[in-house]
Parts: sequence; C-alpha cells; structure tokens
Amino acid sequence: MGFIKSRRRCSLLVPFGIICLTVLHFAFTPEPVLSWRTLLNYLRRDNLHCGILTLREWNVADLLKTMGDRIHSIPGTTGPGIPGKIRAILHESYGGVNESATNFYGAAAAVSKLEKECGWNSNKSNFDHSDCIKQFQFKRDTDIWTIEDYRKDIDIVIPSIRDLDFLEEWKPFFEGFHLIIIQDGDPTKVLKIPAWADYELYNRLDIDKILGPSRKWIISSRDASIRNFGFLVSRKKFIYSIDDDCLPAKDTNGQLINALSTHIRNLVTNSTPFFFNTLYDPYREGSDFVRGYPYSMRIGVPTAISHGIWMNAPDYDAPTQLLKVDERNLNLADITVTVPHGILYPMCSMNVAFNRELIGPAFMQGLMGDGMPWGRYDDMFAGWASKVVADHLGYGVKTGSPYIRHNKASNPFTNLKKEYIGLFWQEELIVFFQNVKFSSRAV
Repeated sequence: MGFIKSRRRCSLLVPFGIICLTVLHFAFTPEPVLSWRTLLNYLRRDNLHCGILTLREWNVADLLKTMGDRIHSIPGTTGPGIPGKIRAILHESYGGVNESATNFYGAAAAVSKLEKECGWNSNKSNFDHSDCIKQFQFKRDTDIWTIEDYRKDIDIVIPSIRDLDFLEEWKPFFEGFHLIIIQDGDPTKVLKIPAWADYELYNRLDIDKILGPSRKWIISSRDASIRNFGFLVSRKKFIYSIDDDCLPAKDTNGQLINALSTHIRNLVTNSTPFFFNTLYDPYREGSDFVRGYPYSMRIGVPTAISHGIWMNAPDYDAPTQLLKVDERNLNLADITVTVPHGILYPMCSMNVAFNRELIGPAFMQGLMGDGMPWGRYDDMFAGWASKVVADHLGYGVKTGSPYIRHNKASNPFTNLKKEYIGLFWQEELIVFFQNVKFSSRAV
C-alpha cells in the first residue's frame, strides 16, 4: 500500500504524498493520535524538512523552439507561430520588412500592399476580400468535441449519508457514467439509488475491511472528506466530485448546464498560469488571447484541476453565513479563469474535477470529522496542497464555470462549531503553503 508508506516521506509528489502536509507531525506515529496544535508548531519551524528550494520556471526558449511553427494553440485559438508566419509572408509576398527601422514603421509598406489586396470596409469592420487571409493558414473552426469521447475515462465520486434521489436531476448528464458512492454515517442503512445508475458503493465497514486495522484511520468518518476513499479506489483518468445537495444549474437561456461536460472540457484544454488573460479562458469558443499576450505562452500548460462554483447558496464560511444569512448567488457569470502561478485559492469540493494522473496524490482531502478538533477545511487542504504541487510541476488550475445549484444552505451554527479554531489556524497554515518549494528532483 504505497498510500500508507508515503506518510513516512516528506514529499507531496510521491504516491499519495498529501499525507506529508495533512498528517506531517505523526509520520512515525502508529496510531492516529492527532494534535493539530503540534502540527502548527511544526510548521512554524524554520527548518522545514520538506525543503525550501527552487520552483520550476517557465522556459520560454524551449517553448519557442518546440512550438514556434504552430499557428493554433488549439483549433480556433491563436498559437505561437503566428508572428513568424506573418513575417515570412510579408517578406515573401509583399516586398519585405525593414527590421532595422527606428523612426518609422518598418512593416508599413508591406502591410499596405496586404491591405490593398484584402480591402477594408470600415462600415462593416470586415474585409472586402477575405480569401487573402487564407495564406496565414489559420482556421477559425473549433475542434469537434463531445463528452462521449471520454466516457470510459471518468469516475463521479459522491459522498452521502442519505438516499441519492438527487441523482434523478442529473440523469440527463450522468446516465452511462460510472459513479463511486461513499456512504458516510450508519453503514447498516440501505441507501436508495436510482435503478439507471452504474455505481459501486463503499460504506465504513467496507473501508475498514479494505484498509485494515492499522490503516483505516486515514479515511475520515462523519465528514465529506470520506470521499478520499473514492479517489483512492478509482483508476480513471478524470474524477468529478459532487455533493448530494447539488443540482444542475440553469444558464441564462433557462437550459440545464452540463457541469460534467464543461469540467472535462476545462481539463482537456490547457491553462495559462504564467500570464493572465483578461478575456478569461482563451480556449473557450468565442474567446482568444487579448492584445499584449505573449505568443510564446499561448500553448499554455496541461490542466490538473477544474474548480466549479455555485448558484443559490454560496460556499461561505460560518461567520459570513451568520452575517449574511439570506444572501444567495443569483449572478451566473459564465466565465472560467486560470488561477495564476504562485497564488493559492479556496477550493470547494462540492463541484470540482481533476486529472488523477497529473495531480491525484496531492488532491487528497485533509483529515476531518470524528476525533478532530476542526472541520470544513478538508477541501481547503486539498486545494492548497494540489495548487503548490501543480505550480511546481507546471500544471494549471481553472476556476469559475461550470456552475451547479447548491440547493440548501447548511446550518451556520453547526458550521461555526466545526470551523471556529480553523478561522485562526488557517492564517498560519496558508503561510506555510505559500512558502513550500520543492527540489528540482521532485517530479
């Protein structure tokens, strides 16, 4: 069981290395005697055994060398080869460019010839003869994409203590996809699950039996982070995790949003963590990179995580809930952005997908629930840890669309009981994650 052995090594990048961050202080403790105060004291030390070395850097020269001839980053989106293509065509077909010009536009004469050939209709803001642009070999058509292409690569992980009748709302989008249901609470309760669902179910008894007496403690009890077991047993490339109080949201046209499809689309298109695009995700249809965005970075990097958000009840912490008890999110801003490199964010696990092959070990939720002095920070741990690992490995994290409808706000008083000490501890823990750096050998 590489998952258990990994807690004896202080690295986030070995199999299931999230243990280094969430249970660092008892890496050699045979029993789960938890002391979060001890953990915080450990993190305050100057001599961090995880090491503070050098983050991987973006290598522009290598990118230009390997991607310099690419007109498209993906079909329909501009790529790093465009400036070179324009230069070549202006030289070959329009008289060339004065590359040494210092007090006039060196490309003006050649571009004027191109303009004469194309024509420009200022009233229509379009060409008179659009065929002249075909020589640049850029294709506006986006790729033909369907979620069906990835059906066998996806698991949907759902933690629950109740009947799963909410799945009926998801039937148009989940039917035919495999579900991993992790039953929390009373393991003798028989959950009602729609007959159409293709699923496997694990309860606490199953978890304890599979992991054994010395290892069962690694999966939380009576907490949503029990979903960790679903991540552990999955062998699929992509995992989508959703809570049982979440339903499909509607877009501005009143149509149900296929959150699963949008998440996978986010994951199979790249991210742009090293330079922010002000028009959001450039790889979405109807968008692109804006003026001033470096062409050398337009290929982007692989996406490890797609973090979605919520209509109706927002994911506020307990104090914000108490102070704004009736606030609901009614604004659907259908945008997706890449979280910049080196920046942490608060991740909510009730509507999130990730590439298990890229980031899986670092996505394990923090231990919460029974026997813990705090709760509702399990997904925060996963977000902090997976982000610093993604930054080191050169992967991206997207947040925003897709939306789901969070159907019911939880009890703010119950939440405050769980969160209280974490409101203070998080200020110290976040500083730790902000300063974690890895050896170049950590891959």
